[in-house]
Amino acid sequence: MTETPNPPSNDELLLLSALAVNAGDGIMALNQAGVVEWANPTAHEIFGAPPGTLVGRQMDLPAWSRQTTVAVKIVDATRLVEMVARPMPWRGRELLVATVRDVSNRSAAEREMLAALEERDHLLAIADEMRLAQLSIMEDQQLAQEALRDSERLLWGTLDGLSAHIAILDEQGTIILVNRAWREFGEQNGARMEDISEGANYLLECGRAGASGCDQGRAFAEAARAVLSGALDDYELEYSCDSPDVRRRFTARITRFPGSGPRRIVVAHMDITERMLAQEALRESEQHFRNLADSASALIWTSGIDEACDYFNQPWLRYTGRTLLQELGYGWAEGVHEDDLARCVETYRSAFARRVPFSMSYRLRRHDGDYRWFQDDGHPRYDSQGAFLGYVGHLLDVTDHKLAQERIAHLNSVLLAIRDVNQLIVRTDTVEDLIEGATRLLAADRDYTWVAIVLVDQDQRPTRWVQSGGQDMSAEMVALLSDGQLPPCLMRARDEPGGFLVRSGDAVCAACTLPEVGDGLARLHTPIQYEDVLFGYLSIAMEKGSELDTEERALIVEVSSDLAYAMHNIEVARLRAAAEAERASLERLVQQAQRMEAVGRLAGGVAHDFNNMLGVILGTVELVLDTLAPDHALYADLSEIQKAGRRSAQLTRQLLAFARQQTIAPEVLDLNEALEGMLKMLRRLIGEDIDLVWHPHGSLWPVLIDPSQLDQILANLCVNARDAITGVGTVTIETRNGRLDEAYCAAHVGAIPGDYLELSVSDTGSGIDPAVVPHLFEPFFTTKPVGEGTGLGLATAYGIVTQNDGYIDVQSTPGQGSTFTIYLPRHYEGPAAASLVTPLETPTGRGETILLVEDESAILNMGRRMLEILGYRVLTAANPAQALELMANDGLNVNLLITDVVMPGMNGRELAQALRKSQPSLRILFMSGYTADAIAHRGVLDEGVHFVGKPFSLHALGLAVQAALQDGHDS
Repeated sequence: MTETPNPPSNDELLLLSALAVNAGDGIMALNQAGVVEWANPTAHEIFGAPPGTLVGRQMDLPAWSRQTTVAVKIVDATRLVEMVARPMPWRGRELLVATVRDVSNRSAAEREMLAALEERDHLLAIADEMRLAQLSIMEDQQLAQEALRDSERLLWGTLDGLSAHIAILDEQGTIILVNRAWREFGEQNGARMEDISEGANYLLECGRAGASGCDQGRAFAEAARAVLSGALDDYELEYSCDSPDVRRRFTARITRFPGSGPRRIVVAHMDITERMLAQEALRESEQHFRNLADSASALIWTSGIDEACDYFNQPWLRYTGRTLLQELGYGWAEGVHEDDLARCVETYRSAFARRVPFSMSYRLRRHDGDYRWFQDDGHPRYDSQGAFLGYVGHLLDVTDHKLAQERIAHLNSVLLAIRDVNQLIVRTDTVEDLIEGATRLLAADRDYTWVAIVLVDQDQRPTRWVQSGGQDMSAEMVALLSDGQLPPCLMRARDEPGGFLVRSGDAVCAACTLPEVGDGLARLHTPIQYEDVLFGYLSIAMEKGSELDTEERALIVEVSSDLAYAMHNIEVARLRAAAEAERASLERLVQQAQRMEAVGRLAGGVAHDFNNMLGVILGTVELVLDTLAPDHALYADLSEIQKAGRRSAQLTRQLLAFARQQTIAPEVLDLNEALEGMLKMLRRLIGEDIDLVWHPHGSLWPVLIDPSQLDQILANLCVNARDAITGVGTVTIETRNGRLDEAYCAAHVGAIPGDYLELSVSDTGSGIDPAVVPHLFEPFFTTKPVGEGTGLGLATAYGIVTQNDGYIDVQSTPGQGSTFTIYLPRHYEGPAAASLVTPLETPTGRGETILLVEDESAILNMGRRMLEILGYRVLTAANPAQALELMANDGLNVNLLITDVVMPGMNGRELAQALRKSQPSLRILFMSGYTADAIAHRGVLDEGVHFVGKPFSLHALGLAVQAALQDGHDS
């Protein structure tokens, strides 16, 4: 029958626990499977387990005999636990007795010392096992007694093998048992052996030592009695025991046997001199380290194996202004800048987990609240056995270096912005693109809070502003600029070398109502000025707490200068382009003038000859018609010839009007009165399907113009308006006073600033194609079908308006109609007068003598016949030379000279001047279809000149002769 192994009793294992030299040792008994069968209270405390809960727990101990150090998580902290386990035979099976110690706070030297006690622990474990065997309940009492004796012998042998001095005392303090180390120590130190051997009362000896002045002996005796009485569970005392040449240190421990048996205590003395020396050396080393650390300029820290920092040197504490207790663990993290904390902790923990060095930079708060940059270099540290102890690190203040790096990066960003702005300057040809791009680049490259450019006019009034950045100017500042005002800081910037720097709370802003004042932002305002021309201002706001040093201010001023130079070049290019455009426009005007002059010369030549022929035809037809009755067979045919001749004469006048060679006689008119007299004719002209709307201005300025030219303008414009309307529609004629300013004239070539009478003709027709508008006033240009237009209507209107120093403008939208606006200069010399009414009857003469000079014989003959019919005596000359020769005859009295203007050899004006030398009272009447500026300037008759245009009728000739003879002034 197989015997079931019995676990050791509690009494047996409590004996082993009581024999533990250190009160902090834990004892566990495990079976071969590694399951805990028993554990003392200290073991439960070390593992953080409630009493009794370790029993039955599987332990990870694959080897029966080993020493290991493990890290055990205890609730919210980590302890380093050292376990020493050795096998012990027990009734045919083996138990594993493990000693457990908490060595978390022990130094490497202590752990080395503990390793030296391994042998003691091994012997103690054997003794414990034997004692367990002694206390077991056995079926055979005799075997139990024999086993007990064997166990006691083994226990005594075990105790004798221990280096600790051990004695077991009964409840009176009498020594029951001592081990060999106890006896040898007494012998070596000259003690009376009868006083320290079995049977002696150890407590009395301690008391006698106390009576002789040894306070430690008296205290030890009192403590032993307290343990025996149950007042204390155990007691430990550290004391010195020096010889003349050796310094020694001991620790004494009193442990009570638990259980219901006789009261017993175990007294154990251990020589801890080596440990003490090691500890002192460690303390000296640590103090040396602290002295070195405290004298260093670096901030030094150390941490344990649990990541938590356990030391900071005095420079660290002085810098932070905190106590060591406040900094321990992770308290130091409270001083790290919030923007750096996460990165800092992550770097530290990552390096700690991998046991590798690390280096990082972060901002640490100083005792006055300011932050400075530090370079933190951490390194893992190990003991002499290679065991990891934690980290040591030192911090160096790199604020100046960091600021220098940031300064370099900052200035590089400014230089980058300058480079980008200069590249923008090269690519940009408009001020708008330049200022928008410059503010955007400065804000992006340099990361200013905001960048603004304010452009001003010559009176320093803001005209345009743009801004960029993560923050906008305030609404109050925008309102101030919109109101045409500059903040005082901008106005001062022009007179400040290097720009005007405004800090929060500066005196210049004390009375300013803008919310930017006091916002903590430093602002620099620099003028954008090239030589003496101020284009505007560049304003830059820094980040909060940032400042502008001399270098950066100089760079910003350089940017302002670059922008000013660019704006200057853009303005120069604009003026050059404007000059080129004006030159091109002038060239076009010159070309147009040359074309007009060529057409005028052509028209003049044609008019001179053609009008002569038309004069003969019309004059002859008129004379013949006057001799025929209306019912004559030839009367109708001759009338058609007369109409065709008059129409041909009208075309000639239109051509001359376009070429500004038509001879005119301007009058001061009331434009409204003149137009109202034409409305009836205009309504007949445009037809009944089209409404004619008349909107006269109530108080119109006077205007100086030939009434016949006004007729031509209105007739041509109304005809064009009528032709633009399909079916029914409206033509509106409107007058008003107006003014053309410089801005308008700059955009409209040919317009001159001043006061004008505006005459507009609008229609609701089809409108004009924009591509056609530039050609509207060219001669012979027409959009009408062949045979329906001559292309001279608008050209005639343009010529008339230009001849009268006016301007004509066209506004048209396809599908919505057109408006032609005539600008005629305001007349300042007197009120408008009503135009003269032409007499209906033809005036006749009373035999006055008239000298008729004409190089065209047909005109000469026809003119003679007309004058004779009108009742005048007529002398004729075919050229100026004949006229001079004829007038040289003495006694010849001529009342009126009628002469052609354009003749070979001498023009009509020169002839008149020559004849007046001999007859100063001679009156002059010029006739021509083309004056060639002999008696007119730009077609406007010289003052006092009488003129009749070719071809002329008998009625027109009679009126002109009568006017010339009645004029009492010299011509």
